[in-house]
Amino acid sequence: MASRKKVKINFPMAVACVLLCLTLFSIHLTSGLYARYVSKGEGSDDSRVAQFNVTENIGSLSTELLFELEPGPHEYEISVSNKSEVAVGYTITVSNRTKNIPLQFEVRPNRAAEGTAVLDSFEKEFVMASNSESIFVLRIYWDPENADEFMGMVDLIDITLKAVQKD
Repeated sequence: MASRKKVKINFPMAVACVLLCLTLFSIHLTSGLYARYVSKGEGSDDSRVAQFNVTENIGSLSTELLFELEPGPHEYEISVSNKSEVAVGYTITVSNRTKNIPLQFEVRPNRAAEGTAVLDSFEKEFVMASNSESIFVLRIYWDPENADEFMGMVDLIDITLKAVQKD
């Protein structure tokens, strides 16, 4: 009789093949199970960015202007232009940073309108439609009574315009 060679089985490779078959079989069984929890949605939207362009002009005042202020009322026009495609809300803030001189501030929508004077600082919010312009009057008042006590003093006044888009 002829002698036959014994075939040696590669045990790690056999285990890997069995595990591969079991993995494929379990994927096949569970593929329908996960499909129940999947959903689809579609949608679309169009939008564009609106132009935002707000400018201001404070007449004779500027960012680096030094001017002499005498006791009594002083008025300056503030022009705000909204060249945006949207309505804009803006806040005008006037404050006396150093408070060396007892100044009162007031912002009015025009020269004829009345307002209330506020010591040291003033803040008022306005709303402006698109493509429009508004002119306001900034009134700075220094009471002449006892004004000679403050002659020669220096003060720093901040005027801030903050604009935001309104829906």
